[in-house]
Amino acid sequence: MISGRTTVGVVLVNERGEVLLQLRDDIPTIVDPGCWAVPGGGQEPGESLAEAARREFLEETDYELDEIALVFERDLDRGSGVVEHQAYFLASYDGLQEIVCHEGQRLEFMSPRNLESLPHTPDLASIVRQILRKRFR
Repeated sequence: MISGRTTVGVVLVNERGEVLLQLRDDIPTIVDPGCWAVPGGGQEPGESLAEAARREFLEETDYELDEIALVFERDLDRGSGVVEHQAYFLASYDGLQEIVCHEGQRLEFMSPRNLESLPHTPDLASIVRQILRKRFR
């Protein structure tokens, strides 16, 4: 397999247990167009996973993360021999900072149950369920 890039995503949870989701642009040249995802993006050279998560989240939402925890990693086969390493972080919404959509069509807090019936990035619904189960143990 050819290695690919490393990406990070942040599962931001509010006091109602809802997760901040981003509806990706519906542009055929991007990965997972028109799908729901958690905010995040690619790791830059020299960045730690946590630094990449904080930078990407701030760029896309204007929200400055406080404590974050690396809670899930996997390698996703994107086809054509490309494998994307994905790292997911968990954070709690402070209820104070405004969240602004700078990338994608929109950002919305929603119940993880709703994610099942929406187009979403590969396996996102099951990943979010696993992460939230860990959170509430």
